[in-house]
Amino acid sequence: MIGLQIEKANGKICGDKKGGERFHLAKVEEMSDLIEPDKVSAFWPQLEVIGIDKALVCDRKTSDFSMEIPLLLGEGVGVEMGEKAKTNLANRTNLMEGGHVPGGHRQANKSAESPKSAPIGIDIEALNDEGKNSLNKMVSPEGEKELDGMLARMEAMAQRGGVKPLPSSVLEPILDRGNYDPRSAPAFVQGRPVEVRVGIHVQSIANFQLATMDYDMDMWLRMSWRDPRLAQNLSTPILINDELFLRRIWRPDAFFVNARDALFHRVTRLNFYAFVFPTGGEVFMEARLYLKPKSQLVLCKYPHDSQTLRLRISSIASTYGSVRFRWFSAPSNAIRVHGQLQLPDLYIDGLQSGECRSARKTGNFSCLEARFLMKRSIGYHLWQTYVPTATCVLFSWISVWLPEEFVEGRVFVALTVFLTLSAESSSAKETLPKVSYVKAIDVWFGFTAVFVFFTMLQALLVIGLEHMSGRARKTVVEQAGELSAPKAIILMMDSRRYHRMARSLDDFFKVMYPVIFVVFLIIYIFVVIEGEEQKCLQQEEKAMEGNE
Repeated sequence: MIGLQIEKANGKICGDKKGGERFHLAKVEEMSDLIEPDKVSAFWPQLEVIGIDKALVCDRKTSDFSMEIPLLLGEGVGVEMGEKAKTNLANRTNLMEGGHVPGGHRQANKSAESPKSAPIGIDIEALNDEGKNSLNKMVSPEGEKELDGMLARMEAMAQRGGVKPLPSSVLEPILDRGNYDPRSAPAFVQGRPVEVRVGIHVQSIANFQLATMDYDMDMWLRMSWRDPRLAQNLSTPILINDELFLRRIWRPDAFFVNARDALFHRVTRLNFYAFVFPTGGEVFMEARLYLKPKSQLVLCKYPHDSQTLRLRISSIASTYGSVRFRWFSAPSNAIRVHGQLQLPDLYIDGLQSGECRSARKTGNFSCLEARFLMKRSIGYHLWQTYVPTATCVLFSWISVWLPEEFVEGRVFVALTVFLTLSAESSSAKETLPKVSYVKAIDVWFGFTAVFVFFTMLQALLVIGLEHMSGRARKTVVEQAGELSAPKAIILMMDSRRYHRMARSLDDFFKVMYPVIFVVFLIIYIFVVIEGEEQKCLQQEEKAMEGNE
């Protein structure tokens, strides 16, 4: 189909009596109906512009004008194009004067024309046929494949680089053609719901808040669906990057179920674009969003935990029988993550896409779930938690190597290490949520605190034994003349026994402290860290059931 477009060359068209001005006749290889006649402008890509004498149009010599068209554009264009041009020029006089065509006059023209053509020569019947074909595609496997392959189609179009899409203005006559209602979903065909293919491209994940169990996400949301009302006989897609036109077409009412907050990026304008493909009314839309999803975290193994961050997409008001969301079948198209995405505390170990259940009192709704399998990087906690606390534990062993007489040193070492561990434990846990179950980090700090406290008790016990030994020895010395020989011997034997007990305790724990710590490390690694994560939750549930 070949259409005509007449635009102003310099200011007024017919008001200036000067001769020699030229009109521009734009030969457009493929086009749909234009928008309002007074808004005609040079927005068609790949125009072949020719000069037409102004007098032919201003004097309404439509017959001469229509006869010149085959001569100017070539005999292959045919006489039909000239006849349609004659109708346009006769019915749209105000276009020549730069004014508006009255609505009633325009309506009369529409009714007077053949039902097979629009005011500018668009074949309405052909467009309706396109809509029928689109409806047929909605229920055919080929149609589903076309929707599923929309991303591949977009990538191929981007690689070619030579495809210049038509502007949003082209949608105006398409939307007006059938009293398009953006509040109504595309018509159901054979009882089937509208299928919407969904994909997400994550740009960044950051700001994990363990206390509130949420995080920030910057992403592109991609959706593809078929709207047969937008079918037209153009081979070039229509680009929509104007928010006003976006509001004039139907869009899926998708929302993020588990998001605390969600915003569109609006710098420097609303970050979105959409393509309407002509063959069957396929629509591809991509919008950039900021989300703050919440996700239930299981922290039994923290900081050795693996988390599954879930992002759920559902419909606000369209039930499962009306609109059905489905992921793009290719995993890389369903969930895609930016190649340079780096997280400070976690790293992505895998991606999964699936469906979820979204049932409300008003009905069942289509629901998609994206799962980000995350593992926590141990490097930070290794150097900020484990190494300092393990060093404190090793430092507490100094007390068993100090002389028995060094009472102040033994007590000071154990007490200082205990207070240091308490402060370190409080600092490490202040960002964690207050959960009722025991976490791995709780086991670590609990053991180290008990371990250091035990070294302090052992130091006090040794100090007590040494004190008893010294007191018995002092009694023998001070009361040498008053004590009988057997009594003095008994006291000296007690003194030596207490001293040997203190030395034995020190010698024993010089070996046992490292052994106990190594055994704990083995249990901690192979039981606590590598054990089943759900055991702590199951134990907690049993405890709660017992309390009830």
